[in-house]
Amino acid sequence: MIDFYNRLVRGCKTHNQLNKLHIDLENRMTPLELEALRSELSPARHTWETLFRGRRTTDPSPTQELWVQNLHHLAANSGKPCPEPFVRYRLRRRVTLFTAGGSRSGKTLAICFSGRAQRMMMPLPVFLQNIDSTQVDVAFMHDPTRNSYRLGIGGVADNLEASIDKLKDILRIEDYRSVVSIGTSGGGVPAVMSALRLNLDAALSVGGNHPDDPRWITADGTGLREIFRRHVDAAKGKPAIFLAFGSDCLKDKEAAEAFASVVPGRPVTISVPNDKVEHNALYPVARRGGLARLLESTVFNKCRASTQSA
Repeated sequence: MIDFYNRLVRGCKTHNQLNKLHIDLENRMTPLELEALRSELSPARHTWETLFRGRRTTDPSPTQELWVQNLHHLAANSGKPCPEPFVRYRLRRRVTLFTAGGSRSGKTLAICFSGRAQRMMMPLPVFLQNIDSTQVDVAFMHDPTRNSYRLGIGGVADNLEASIDKLKDILRIEDYRSVVSIGTSGGGVPAVMSALRLNLDAALSVGGNHPDDPRWITADGTGLREIFRRHVDAAKGKPAIFLAFGSDCLKDKEAAEAFASVVPGRPVTISVPNDKVEHNALYPVARRGGLARLLESTVFNKCRASTQSA
């Protein structure tokens, strides 16, 4: 890991390029990779390599040390003594499965749609560290076009609805005990749409789009309300739907309340205290060590209830 990282760092000529490299790694690394990099970047490790192995190493800069330590502390807020052993498997160009192995029949699959920043409102290893890898596999989607998946999922299909339908076979969702979807920001609408089209157990949207958002109007003039009306009519079941928003973000609050009138059943709107960071509602939750509890009380709680009743 350290050789790969150092090779990338050597290609950075400016401070901005180093920051971009760190952001790209935050959107890709697993908790195990983060822990390995933190260990390898520690000053003590470099001293040991020099004194006892005779290897001359380049000491990390203060920027590098601060970055990896801050990332480690944020992941450590999960309260777990060890990193979750997720391993990354690329299934399609923009579809990645994170799993620690084991039988799928006893696990939940969380289909996650990231927002425009290509993350779940926080670095990926932090998000994964707050999920129990023995119970949950994570399918992670990202859309570099920043079109909220309106043009489909890269490597899957060229529109959102066809992409969602193909995920059923790509992710082998029928192998799992239960399946949920989670979406942040521009990934909120795809998460709820997936729950309806694929008959999932539950969906969580955080800071999702407003149903009257003009960006979702199709070429024939169809808006998001009409699109969801079709999905509601065709849905075989009624997944538990949770619509969360930052308590300090009026725009997201209005969007969640409007969205609640569009989806079936009795969707639950959740106001998340977010320390005045407005749209980015999940980050302060993770910083306070409450992300796992939020997920357990919403989408994963629904899965446990479904399993027990079955």
